[in-house]
Amino acid sequence: MVTGAEHLSVLRRTGSSGGSSGGSSGGSSSTGGSAVTPAEENEIVAKHNALRRGVQPPASNMLKMVVWYKSFYVGCAMAYCPNHDDKYHYVCQYCPPGNYQFARPYNSGQTCASCSSACDKKLCTNPCRYNDKYSNCPSLTNQWGCQNDVTSSCHASCKCTNNEIM
Repeated sequence: MVTGAEHLSVLRRTGSSGGSSGGSSGGSSSTGGSAVTPAEENEIVAKHNALRRGVQPPASNMLKMVVWYKSFYVGCAMAYCPNHDDKYHYVCQYCPPGNYQFARPYNSGQTCASCSSACDKKLCTNPCRYNDKYSNCPSLTNQWGCQNDVTSSCHASCKCTNNEIM
């Protein structure tokens, strides 16, 4: 069984983590690292589900829970629980949160390829602070512009026009 410290060691090494309420959860900065083996991933998921204490449905892929490329606010906290088997509990909140079905948290390729003029320590520093409600907002705003009812839910596509990361 993976201990809390071992769990965090794997999370730090891989730059990945999971999240839930009522148990050990968290997030990570995207510092990269070596890939997680299937055995390590299974152990992380098993540990996470044990800490969730039967919350349904059980988690199946903890490695999807990372800070997404367009998250620009990240807040984390740790609580020390001396009378609990797992003494340290971690929780992180991200804005925007990410973890969207069929989407990847980062694009493959060269570091800062999307933001070469706004890159610091291998991270883009030009986020769009708005979100689109629909995945086809870029094509909607190209076709209809931003002065109509259809695009009232396409705030990022309408307001982030200076190469911000969307």
